Amino acid sequence: MRWFEDAYTVTPEWPDECYVNHAFAPNGLWHLGFIFAGGNLAIGAELTVDYRHLLAPGQEEEFRDSASGERIIGFSWEESLGASTRALAGLIA
Repeated sequence: MRWFEDAYTVTPEWPDECYVNHAFAPNGLWHLGFIFAGGNLAIGAELTVDYRHLLAPGQEEEFRDSASGERIIGFSWEESLGASTRALAGLIA
């Protein structure tokens, strides 16, 4: 069980990120293990993040991005942390 403010999730078999889909232009931001909404989300909206932040550096997903057909390859730690930190700063500015 994971608590965050007044919400929690229960995932006995799978980590939370298994219930979030990939997009190169996601509506959620993965930053240091947390997912932040990239803006107001409609009720029932599918939550997406860029899987390149979740993969090991250079690791490639077995599937391709559904919108572009591009390969999904993990960022280096420096790329991921830099990009997600800048994106989070933009959300809270």
